[in-house]
Amino acid sequence: MCAIMTLCCGLWESFVGYNFRMYLPWESYISNDSQIGAVEHGLLVFLSYIIILSTVVPISLYINVEIIRLIQSKWIDWDLKMYYEPYNIPAEARTTTLNEELGQIEYVFSDKTGTLTQNIMTFKKCSIRGQLYGYVLDEAGNEIQDLEKLKSIEFAEQNKEFVWYDQKLIDDIKHDDRNVHNFFSHLALCHTVMPEEKDGQIIYQAQSPDENALVSAACVFGFVFCVIIKKDGRITLYCKGADSKIKERLNPSEKDIMAETEEHLTKFANDGLRTLCLAWKDLDEIEYRRWAEKLNQAKTSMDRREEKVNDTYEEIETNMKLLGATGIEDKLQDGVPQCIERLIQAGIKIWVLTGDKAETAFNIGLSCRLLTNEMEIYTIEEENENDVMKRLDQVRNEMIQKIKQLFNVNIEDPTKRLDWKDWGIDEMKFDQYRKASCSVEQTNHNQRNNGFTTMNTYSQNQEQFEGFGLLITGQALAHALTDKIKMKFLELGTMCKTVVCCRVTPLQKGLVVESVMQNEKKITLAIGDGANDVPMIQKAHIGIGISGQEGRQAVLASDFSFAQFRYLERLLLVHGRWSYLRISKFLRYFFYKNFVFTLCHFWFGFFSGFSAQTVYDQFFIGTYNLFFSSLPVLAVAVLDQDISADHSLSKPHLFVRMRFMPTTTDKARLNQKFRNEEKAAFVAYIAPQLRHRKRSIRSGYAFSQQEGWGELIASGQLQVKSTSRAQSSQASYLKMELKLLF
Repeated sequence: MCAIMTLCCGLWESFVGYNFRMYLPWESYISNDSQIGAVEHGLLVFLSYIIILSTVVPISLYINVEIIRLIQSKWIDWDLKMYYEPYNIPAEARTTTLNEELGQIEYVFSDKTGTLTQNIMTFKKCSIRGQLYGYVLDEAGNEIQDLEKLKSIEFAEQNKEFVWYDQKLIDDIKHDDRNVHNFFSHLALCHTVMPEEKDGQIIYQAQSPDENALVSAACVFGFVFCVIIKKDGRITLYCKGADSKIKERLNPSEKDIMAETEEHLTKFANDGLRTLCLAWKDLDEIEYRRWAEKLNQAKTSMDRREEKVNDTYEEIETNMKLLGATGIEDKLQDGVPQCIERLIQAGIKIWVLTGDKAETAFNIGLSCRLLTNEMEIYTIEEENENDVMKRLDQVRNEMIQKIKQLFNVNIEDPTKRLDWKDWGIDEMKFDQYRKASCSVEQTNHNQRNNGFTTMNTYSQNQEQFEGFGLLITGQALAHALTDKIKMKFLELGTMCKTVVCCRVTPLQKGLVVESVMQNEKKITLAIGDGANDVPMIQKAHIGIGISGQEGRQAVLASDFSFAQFRYLERLLLVHGRWSYLRISKFLRYFFYKNFVFTLCHFWFGFFSGFSAQTVYDQFFIGTYNLFFSSLPVLAVAVLDQDISADHSLSKPHLFVRMRFMPTTTDKARLNQKFRNEEKAAFVAYIAPQLRHRKRSIRSGYAFSQQEGWGELIASGQLQVKSTSRAQSSQASYLKMELKLLF
């Protein structure tokens, strides 16, 4: 703008202003030559316009945005509906720069244990050397599901949270069953729990709720935690971990016991229990001393210490015997199913990354409405790269067949990446795009005098379809994240509403989040409660920590924190949505007011000989951004609510509309929709006109009293003529003639 005003000033001074120097004198140091003087005057005016038009630059924008973000963060901190009273934990915004991004989330990556569940573990079932405990059977040999019909067993060391019904385990303990005693000795010894005495009672402090539950259960059954240096001259090695890890360390002779225990583990997992395997072996003193010396050398090594220590542990954890398995219950938090359901309705895709078995994760997914029976759920459990690649191709082909079966979609190039948007299908409204079923069809023909025909077709007994779901194990995921087949995995994952990754490591959690961020270019959110969730929390655009039972590592690495997963829907659908809309209104108005203020000076230049004169008083120029424009828009940016919080939660689809960014396909579909709406509106307007002939309209209006208008008399005649062609069964047209006489 300054350059334009400089050019215009030079031209005006050269041809017009030079002759009016008596009224608008030039400075004494400007040349008297018309052309040279005009150029010099224009350059000086350029500097003046830089000062006058500088208000177009939003200098105060950054400060205003930071003030808005700070106040929006305080709204989150002060929200009583995100305050967890039992633990006295309020919601906390640990950063002020990500509020508006909460309203643009498209992917949520969540841990399961402690995030979706309460992380309060209770010992429920166990398997000891192939013998199953914890299930009470009736006379017919069927499990009794109704616990109200059962009487719990009373223990000397009673725990309010621990309830046991199976008398068979108690009897085996009383009869000194060697395997049972060894099992509970394992639970009482192999852990990192620290005991404390308080009011005459032993209280266990554990980093992991699983260990606390196992040690507490052993204590209830009479096996109190103690320290044993050596017993009967024997040295025993105890080991516990996931079934996949323990299986690798077993003696080949344990194959049959492991197969039987795996059936019990599957039963535990189907009941939604967390599983753990236990193993042991006896060591002779010479072997142990040799290994202990090697371990000491590894711990004192100055080069690759951690790697050497792990190798030393791997060396001794071989040829072990399987002792049994445990099943621990971890209940869902309150409100988790409803929260997940609303987030899915808001168009947010949820990926659960857990260390549990696939069966456990599947059942938890069903209970929290992450997975439904109406979904097409695919499982990938292969153990090598080639098998994983083949399975991904198989799943992709099955998806294509399912899409062709249910929708009117023509996939011309099967090798092209699958995307619902390319076919104009909304994942939230699959039923609107389904094929009409041929099972039951009814056609109603209604003919009217206007010649229109309507057809209503509906179908019954349609197959229910709520999208795709994907379940993948950690071993298969390790191959799926390689550069060779990563894009195939992401293609299938983005086609699914829900993805559940089982038996994953903390490193894999971070890699999954990073892969989606880099390749999908979507705003991501990761939520977890423990130290193993820190990698994915740090990788995602927004990290949320749950203040739970596993310390504050996740909270310290996060951007926002609260105590319960259900508060996530309020954070996104209410605060995220409001923040995004408020900052959008603020930015639009801020640039608008600056341009309006500046363009007035720009336009005034054409009436002031481009002399850089100001329209407004200096006081108004200096206070415009502060008093007359900034404060009102700041108030809007921190207080505006287009709809109430309750309405935002009850209408989660509003979250989708807010962040809708139309693609080329979307624009074409919307244009077609508007054309159809225009046709429908025209038909709705003109249909009554076709039913009867209207009389001609005669009316006149005079505007002679208005300055600048002449006498205007309008009259018209509306004539309707309809004819039918021989080859067209139902066609009509309207002919309108309008005559204007001036």
